[in-house]
Amino acid sequence: MHVRTFLGIVFTLLSLTVSAQFSQQERILAKHYFAEAAQASRQDAGMLWGIPLYGPMLFINAQTRSVMANVPDSTGLFVHQDSVFVGQLPDSLNVANTAVQWAGKRWTMIMWPLPDLKPDRLNLMMHELFHRIQPQLDFTNGKEINPHLDERMGRVLLRLELRALQHAVSGTGKVRVHHIRNALLFRHYRRLLFAGADSTEDNLERNEGLAEWTGLLLSGQTPAQMQNHLTHLLAQSQQTKNFARSFAYLTGPAYGFTLTEIQPDWNRKLRKTGFITERLVSAYSWRMPNDLVLAYRKAKKEYDGITIDKQEAQFEETRQVELRHLKGKFLSNNRLLIALHKMNISFNPGTLKSLPNQGTIYPTMRLVDEWGVLDVTNEALISTDWSQVTVSFPKGVNSSTQLIKTPEWTLTLEKSWSVQYQQEGIWTLKKGNE
Repeated sequence: MHVRTFLGIVFTLLSLTVSAQFSQQERILAKHYFAEAAQASRQDAGMLWGIPLYGPMLFINAQTRSVMANVPDSTGLFVHQDSVFVGQLPDSLNVANTAVQWAGKRWTMIMWPLPDLKPDRLNLMMHELFHRIQPQLDFTNGKEINPHLDERMGRVLLRLELRALQHAVSGTGKVRVHHIRNALLFRHYRRLLFAGADSTEDNLERNEGLAEWTGLLLSGQTPAQMQNHLTHLLAQSQQTKNFARSFAYLTGPAYGFTLTEIQPDWNRKLRKTGFITERLVSAYSWRMPNDLVLAYRKAKKEYDGITIDKQEAQFEETRQVELRHLKGKFLSNNRLLIALHKMNISFNPGTLKSLPNQGTIYPTMRLVDEWGVLDVTNEALISTDWSQVTVSFPKGVNSSTQLIKTPEWTLTLEKSWSVQYQQEGIWTLKKGNE
């Protein structure tokens, strides 16, 4: 067989393979979605952040790991079909709504399918496109967890802030100013109670808060529609169980919405070091009360603080029971300790909860490192310094293979790695003859 003919057959088979996971209808739909994102970016014309948001994008099927892209990669992995580029994501990369460096480009990655409603879809795409340009804006991609927002007073004060913010967003003029100032009162009181909270909260708002505000602002909605959306979102937030990694998805767009109406370029002043809190204090001329505790007690009455106190007292009782379970599971019972070296992780930020003085509990996640891939379906603990992940290690588990399965997690090890017994109740990973 002629070499060119053979290569042509191989290329055809490759094309069929990489495109088989997406139907022609899906590829046409993806082309339409890419065009929507490009149009939103053109309409913005770089006004929001000084540079265009649109760039390389990937739509990923999480089950098949198949890819549709708006531009070719730089390494020849993709095949051009129906005006999009199709391929396969390697196991070494996690599937998530995020920004990722891969195949010679920095991409915006979004899980397929996208939302049916155009405003929701644009919100998601523009949110993730912001993450792609973050390094150009000198914004750190904060991984901050806020464990104080799992504690009773942390939750009480955040819920009061969110309720005040709800009234502010739905109001106008002096009414809005009044409620924003109360929201800032609750915020500053919380930060006085919990040392370091100002830093972790502000950094998460600079990351996810600004991204979500960007998504909302470029979602094609009118100001009235955005106002209704935020009011509904903030009302629903009173039922939230885990704020530690998710609160900024609420406060970022809500505060951003109010600031944009009075200072349209407020975000351009945040580059490198600025924070949303600083802009709010300045824009709304907020001053710390002489007696902060007295001011707090007075302000909380406007937002049914007594009911929130009662609800959070009950929530704390339940949390303490759960903490006892988690401490036993990850600090006392049989467990596998895995050192983290060059990890890449995907998770649901709305589900994370803290284990005091130990780290963060991830109910589900996928973690890739030099030793392999860890898929968690029922809780893992990542240490506060991100140096180690811990999972339960039930008796009877066959740990002598490269694929280890338990009811709560699956570990796929690289060939040179294995599970080793360390001491009573503790196992670790070892490489070769280490």
